[in-house]
Amino acid sequence: MDGKGSHTIDQYYYYYSTNYTTNAREIESKILRMFNRLGYARLTSIQRKSIPILARRRDSLIVAPTGSGKTEAAMIPILTMVAEAYHDGKDKVKGIKVLYITPLRALNRDMLRRLVRYAEMLGLSVDVRHGDTSSYRRRKMQDTPPDVLITTPETLAIMLVGKMARAFHALEWIVVDELHELLPNKRGAHLALSLERVERLSSRRVVRIGLSATLGNLDTAAKFISYVSNYADIHDDVGRGRGRVNKCAVIVDDSLRKYDVDVVYVDAPIAEVAKHIIEYIKRNRRSSRESILVFTNTRDEAEYIASIMHEGINDPTISVDVHHGSLSREVREETESRLRGRDGYNYKSNMYEDEDNNNNDIVEQTNVVVCTSSLELGIDVGSISTVIHYGSPRQVSKMAQRIGRSRHRSTESAKGVIFTNNADDEIEALAILKRLSKGDVEEQRVHESPLDVLAHHLVGLALERYNGIDAGDDNHTSNSRRRKEEGVEVSVEEALALVRQVYQFRNTSIDDVIDCLELLSKNGIVRFDRDRLVFKAAKARAYYYDNASMIPDVLKFDVVDTVSNKVIGSLDQEFVGDYGEQGNIFILKGMQWRILAVDHARMRVNVEPYYAISMNVPYWSGEMIPVDHKTAQLVGRMRRLVVQGRINDVVSKVLVNAYRELGNTIPDDKRLVIEYSPNLVIIHACLGTRINNTLASLLSTIISSKLGYIVNVRSDPYRIMLSSTARIGKKHIMDCFMDDYDLEEIIRVSLKDTHNLNWSIWNVAKRFGLVDTNAMYSKKIARMIYERYANTPIVREALREVLHEKYDIDGTKGIIECLRNGIIKMVWKDVREGAESNKDGYASFSSLAEPIMERNKVGVGACSNPLSNEQAVIEMVRDRLMKSKHRLVCLKCASSSVVEVSNAPEHIACLKCNSRIVAAIHPYDDDTYNAILLKVRNARLDGEQERRFRRAWKAASLVHTFGKRALLVLSGYGVGVDTAARILRDYAYEQEDVLLKRIYEAERQYITTRGFWDD
Repeated sequence: MDGKGSHTIDQYYYYYSTNYTTNAREIESKILRMFNRLGYARLTSIQRKSIPILARRRDSLIVAPTGSGKTEAAMIPILTMVAEAYHDGKDKVKGIKVLYITPLRALNRDMLRRLVRYAEMLGLSVDVRHGDTSSYRRRKMQDTPPDVLITTPETLAIMLVGKMARAFHALEWIVVDELHELLPNKRGAHLALSLERVERLSSRRVVRIGLSATLGNLDTAAKFISYVSNYADIHDDVGRGRGRVNKCAVIVDDSLRKYDVDVVYVDAPIAEVAKHIIEYIKRNRRSSRESILVFTNTRDEAEYIASIMHEGINDPTISVDVHHGSLSREVREETESRLRGRDGYNYKSNMYEDEDNNNNDIVEQTNVVVCTSSLELGIDVGSISTVIHYGSPRQVSKMAQRIGRSRHRSTESAKGVIFTNNADDEIEALAILKRLSKGDVEEQRVHESPLDVLAHHLVGLALERYNGIDAGDDNHTSNSRRRKEEGVEVSVEEALALVRQVYQFRNTSIDDVIDCLELLSKNGIVRFDRDRLVFKAAKARAYYYDNASMIPDVLKFDVVDTVSNKVIGSLDQEFVGDYGEQGNIFILKGMQWRILAVDHARMRVNVEPYYAISMNVPYWSGEMIPVDHKTAQLVGRMRRLVVQGRINDVVSKVLVNAYRELGNTIPDDKRLVIEYSPNLVIIHACLGTRINNTLASLLSTIISSKLGYIVNVRSDPYRIMLSSTARIGKKHIMDCFMDDYDLEEIIRVSLKDTHNLNWSIWNVAKRFGLVDTNAMYSKKIARMIYERYANTPIVREALREVLHEKYDIDGTKGIIECLRNGIIKMVWKDVREGAESNKDGYASFSSLAEPIMERNKVGVGACSNPLSNEQAVIEMVRDRLMKSKHRLVCLKCASSSVVEVSNAPEHIACLKCNSRIVAAIHPYDDDTYNAILLKVRNARLDGEQERRFRRAWKAASLVHTFGKRALLVLSGYGVGVDTAARILRDYAYEQEDVLLKRIYEAERQYITTRGFWDD
């Protein structure tokens, strides 16, 4: 590596063997003694490697498997050195000396618990600060700063412009944990700028340490930790240019952890897979004290599987919890606490606590937690015996993090099992396991110069200056006075010099800074003097605090099935904003649903099941994890080995069938197979999520322009599907691959008015202060912003963001070149051949095309033997209404009883006095019951009570006249006595199906018009 890059551990060992000072030896000895004092029987490999580097205060990137003790490898040496300086009298200055940054609040809680114990033994103080920290705790920290502060990237950004910023004047160490979680997203770019700014507040040289379990690009990660651009030669008084040594030690534990993982294929729906998981847990329990994590890729899957397990596990010694980001903090903390129990893992001795404890009083209970990515990071969850995963983890890093939660020590193989119910997931899981066994992790692409992040930190610099906070100045009072005398302006040159010290912003231009400032100025956030190239804060504080997070604030809508009147799941506001029109069809939990109404006030989407066939159904895949090109290629290679008989597994049955269906060929890493009919084309391409997205957009845009008809497109990591009302010919596709064009420009054009770009524009506009942070997403407003701000940083950044996250321009160019040169072959199959005997015309598409066709419900074969939509709805309405309960209250004697409609007699009478005047009210409607009771006793009723009694009398009249059918109608959602009277008058003596249909129509009418009512 060059002089400005990172250095490997071997290079550092050589460096230190020739520069080994007596002082460094003494520090190492003290650190080793501290490990012994804390009770560590032996050091792990990463701990041994880290000590000599940290003892010399070098920026370091520490990479080691989950369970290797890398947190202690960094923190115990750091705490030892800080404590030694304090106790030796060299450092009596009050202030934060160590800043520990973690991406999740849950990690804050975990680290606080562990670090407090270490720090207290060394006479140091530790505290935690995040968004939930009380104002009292914040004030206390400002008055008496801790020696060690644990926080999140977002909270750090907020502290930089507040009174807490002054506590950083003594800062010496910054530790960034779970670096892989921050590196590839805007939170990483946001944190990188915050780190540069916090260093300016310190009067000391700051050492940075990065911690990670899985990294595919060590050099990029090292530059994130320690990077100094040539710009520092000109502005050596800014940021990391102030005398920093530009070297980063890359300390890697290259001993690969072993993974004992089985892949189980279950040819059944998700509900049946959940039952297989239950049986696996019961069959493989080794101890009553162990806990099991069940990971899924989406929150809906987690909730669905957990609900089935709750009903089907039938074992009092096994409890089932759910853990994901949509649950409250209290619920998540409680689940984590139960998981830890009393036998959490002890890093000191590489043993589980109480391993030999034979206490018979311990409650025998296995905790099964169904979770998403919320538990894949380094939260202490105690002894996890096994990790179960539903579906493919889709990424090597995900599998390492999730399966690595089991047997949380690097010396023991991680234990896991992956349950899949489709061939894609099974062979993909096998491919990921193969990569994991070689330590081959996906590379993480950093965001280059994200302009919304830049804008936020420009405002932060202006607020810092306004607050009188300056680098390395302990005399804050005089500093503040000096700032007020000189003004509170920041020069563009000064801001640019700081920004370009950050690796992600190394190519940021002065025009980027000026464009951001002009937009912020137009929104009244800063005052920008273009002539003098200076800016200062205006209405900046509220903007800065409201936009401290780079994670979009995504509101959730409950999806309510009006037939069963139950919440069946949730949809993000971005989906509702784009597809939430009445009558639209979408897929949730494997079923089609038709939108009846969206209630924005109550955050509800009211839907009904839809069983007919619908073309181009929107499919919500907002949480789906992308599969990279390398994994998809390995899947293709394994497919070829399967059909050659060199891999024998359950998946081979599916692939061998597909091989025959496709005419003795299979799509693999060197071959595209294209199945086509006049209006539908499936391109099988093992190229990964981003490249297939790019190819799909290219094909759709070019072919649509040539045909003059819209070509709809869908893609997944292994397929691209094109459909149109016009005929799509073989030549159309070939021309796309062979013609010359500007690929990036075509993709940019194709993005206009798409969901991805609209959503990105909305969030970027929020971060520039153009849209209120609490505003509900609207694609119409997003389109207006696109038109109005087309030549501003808002649209430029939105386009860059979408291209970065969803597409791979360079990779796609390489694939097209391989197609042109014949390195990648194309095999064509006309599905009409041999399909004359089939009525639907789609039956000849191969079984390998089914995943993308089923997901989008293309063709008659998508639903096997469906009921008509009306028949199916009536059946479910009947089932729900028959299970409804009513409180029957006699209007003569006021006696009451609760009855289910299905058990009610045809003719209803009071069980006590045999009166036929019996009202039906809600089982918990005590107000109406009390009104009836007062009336029976001839007591005086107020206006509200009189109204309730009259309504009960009307219900009693209906029950007297129509009996059980009156109860059926009154069970309808939103069906009051007047509506029930109208339905019963016209349809009470019709067939029951007719009556049920009218009840459901009344329910739909209530739902669709409720938003116009005056509550």
